Amino acid sequence: MLKKNKNIIFGMIAASILLAVFLIVKHQRALETVGPVKVTAHHGQIKSISLEDTRVDAFYFVPKDFENSIDSAWKQHLENALSQTKLFYEKQVGGGINITYNIFPTPILGKEDSTFYNGNDTSQGNPSALILVYAEIQARIASDINVDGNSFSRTGGTFHPSVILYEGVGASAMLLLDTVPKDLPKSHVVAIDDSSAPAFLISDYFFTGDSYKDYGTTFFAHEFGHIIGLVDAYTGDTGFSTSEDIMGMGRFKPLNATYLDDSSKKLLLK
Repeated sequence: MLKKNKNIIFGMIAASILLAVFLIVKHQRALETVGPVKVTAHHGQIKSISLEDTRVDAFYFVPKDFENSIDSAWKQHLENALSQTKLFYEKQVGGGINITYNIFPTPILGKEDSTFYNGNDTSQGNPSALILVYAEIQARIASDINVDGNSFSRTGGTFHPSVILYEGVGASAMLLLDTVPKDLPKSHVVAIDDSSAPAFLISDYFFTGDSYKDYGTTFFAHEFGHIIGLVDAYTGDTGFSTSEDIMGMGRFKPLNATYLDDSSKKLLLK
């Protein structure tokens, strides 16, 4: 009787193993038939904007009164920051975002002095310079920049934001929103409610100043986070952080030592 029961038990185990193997093989064949599931990142605020083909135009802008202060290494700063930011987001999002970039070949000398662009208050990151410089670049690309003998194609990319390396102070970014909430944190984010491609501006000092040598590129990547729809994880008034990732306290770490937390990833991949 005991031997008979053992045979029954062994038979049941064998049947279970065969069933499990059958289901695994069936699942594997189904995957081979369907192919891998493709995950595409989208803008964190406006889901109709795909980040699968993000093309960044980058410029170095110098106010007229800073013409003699042009940084000879500006292009290297932009190239390094853009390449590292590209790798950071493509790794963090897991391939759902694809970033290419194009750097305008020469500095753009502004038509006005820095006091015009900066306005009266740079305590919130210099949104005045972002708005005025971006508007001037857009207007001049349409008129006189391309007649200076510089070749610069603005074609390509389904999402086409801009980056401005600024010979001045501050760091500010535009955040695309369907509607501007009343409780939007008072930070250096400029909220805009249309569907035009956003931009961010960052001072060249983040790459030349000793105090930023360990995390200047991280600040660059933090600002990039805004133009793809991520918000600050800290309060503008007190600086109190609600996250340890790059949108919070992680912006003060080297780029290879910070990350995107799950809430940020969900915004981009949801």
